[in-house]
Amino acid sequence: MDSGLKTHVENLREVLLSLPHSGSSGFEGLIGLTLWSITEIPFRLAGSGSQFGLDGKSSFKIDPICFECKRYDKSPSRESILSKITDLSINGHEVDIWVLASTASIKTQLIDDVRKAGDKNGLFVFVLDW
Repeated sequence: MDSGLKTHVENLREVLLSLPHSGSSGFEGLIGLTLWSITEIPFRLAGSGSQFGLDGKSSFKIDPICFECKRYDKSPSRESILSKITDLSINGHEVDIWVLASTASIKTQLIDDVRKAGDKNGLFVFVLDW
């Protein structure tokens, strides 16, 4: 990677990590807006408290997509990711696609396990990680 691009990537990472974890002006809001611009599906953020594996989901039932955000400076733990998809699956959310967005890299073994958990519960898992 050339030094100019490396600098821009490092600056982008610093900006993402400086955002609040949650809320419309935080990382969750950014992911919601990004998914909206890609899919043309509006999203709503979950409120604070028990979110059962989702930080936001599509505004309309006809669009069964939700997302979970992990704004971390290092890879999230296996437990923190698997617990989210487990919470989502046991709480009967009517979604088909679960987007996992992380500012840190997620190890391929964990992604494989998350996808297996998703498959068992009829969820397509899409991972956007650093």
